[in-house]
Amino acid sequence: MNNKAGSLFASYDFFYAWRKTDGNELKEVDGIDSLYAMVKGLFNKERLVDIIRNFIFFPDTAKEDIKIVCRYPQYYAARKLFYSIKDNMRPNGNGKGGTYFGATGCGKSFTMLYLTRLLMKSTYFSSPTIVLITDRTDLDDQLSGQFTNAKKFIGDDTVISVESREELRKCLQDRNSGGVFLTTIQKFTEDLKLLTDRANVICISDEAHRSQVNLEQKIKLTANGVTKTYGFAKYLHDSLPNATYVGFTGTPIDATLDVFGKVVDAYTMKESVEDNITV
Repeated sequence: MNNKAGSLFASYDFFYAWRKTDGNELKEVDGIDSLYAMVKGLFNKERLVDIIRNFIFFPDTAKEDIKIVCRYPQYYAARKLFYSIKDNMRPNGNGKGGTYFGATGCGKSFTMLYLTRLLMKSTYFSSPTIVLITDRTDLDDQLSGQFTNAKKFIGDDTVISVESREELRKCLQDRNSGGVFLTTIQKFTEDLKLLTDRANVICISDEAHRSQVNLEQKIKLTANGVTKTYGFAKYLHDSLPNATYVGFTGTPIDATLDVFGKVVDAYTMKESVEDNITV
């Protein structure tokens, strides 16, 4: 039994099965069960309306007609992270919006994009400020290209790749809500100036396990005596003390969970291979 869903403009290679009914199953289903999963999952009335409204992406500009429909792991992850952020957002929560574990190449950047739209369009959050953080310039360039070409989808004209910490400070201090800002963790160094103390700031970190979990002080004995240093993550949290933090990672470690909170959803390498996403 073969059943797949995709967009009108896409080739069949970009049609994918919908293997989970509500996103809480411990394993994917195949065969006739996958047909039932699609009917009960994708074509659930409320979910289908939600997908049509929030999970079909048309880039602002493109050389040809492009229509991108979410796959089931992207839908369930974005929705679960949305509710986790809602439950844990400061000032009433602990600021740990949750960790998403996604296999390499599974489309995490689109999950971030769908999550950003949900947050920006939600009346509950009243147009929060989103800060997207990576640890490599190539990842930053990739996300920046995708997000700056999705202003209509996100629902905010201010989608900016910031070049410096000072630029980010000015962007944040000049507004009380809204805006999507993309930057790298390396811009958070020993500059102790506050960027903003607003609580309606949500930081979404890509590859969170690599450079954004080092909150503890490190002590080194050198020829000049004892030196005390912190990692980039400490300066990030000091700069945005009331923000809520969300981590995307392909390698969940205890330190990641300590900073971002529990694993809200996961899409494993095995699942990605079975779905023909990763080869």
